[in-house]
Amino acid sequence: MNFQNTTERLNNAGKRLKEAGIAYIIILGILIFTVLIASNTTNMNADEYLILYILSSVICFILTFVIAIKLVGAGEYLMEITFNKKEEIEIEENESEEEITAKSITKNTTFNFENYPLLMDEIKKILSSAFIDEHSASIIISFCKNHTLSKELANKNKVFVKKIVNSKIKTKEIQTVFQNHKDDEKFILLFESFLDSTIIK
Repeated sequence: MNFQNTTERLNNAGKRLKEAGIAYIIILGILIFTVLIASNTTNMNADEYLILYILSSVICFILTFVIAIKLVGAGEYLMEITFNKKEEIEIEENESEEEITAKSITKNTTFNFENYPLLMDEIKKILSSAFIDEHSASIIISFCKNHTLSKELANKNKVFVKKIVNSKIKTKEIQTVFQNHKDDEKFILLFESFLDSTIIK
């Protein structure tokens, strides 16, 4: 059973448990309401008491039956959920390339480009651009790290900046690395140094 099916079954089971809980609360409300009417009404005859008793009993019986159905349904959804190593592996293998982004290896580790194959593919595509110059690395670092560019830096290579901002030149993996390690100053410095020495004309 994959992750999506498991989530759907848990949601359905939760929905049925919630509905069973609501029905139980209604039963309690009916019982309290019936007791209050019976104890505070002195002009009701025996037939009226009987009708009130039968009516409340029928409603409570129906709601009890509904609760039983909801609980059985929730149980069926939960019983078919299984977790094992094989399924965890299948989930990992079924991840799309977009989901397998540049991830943090461990906090406070040194940057190693070999751990980021998708990042390297992205940088290779950037380097194939005809608009790369000596300012490109600084532009990419500023944009991907802070999502801002100074006017002075943007004017250094306007065409390259426009393509970066409009995603004509992809920088998703670079932005992901910055985001995943934003609190790791040592890693960020090493990563910036790598970009500065790699993205050159």
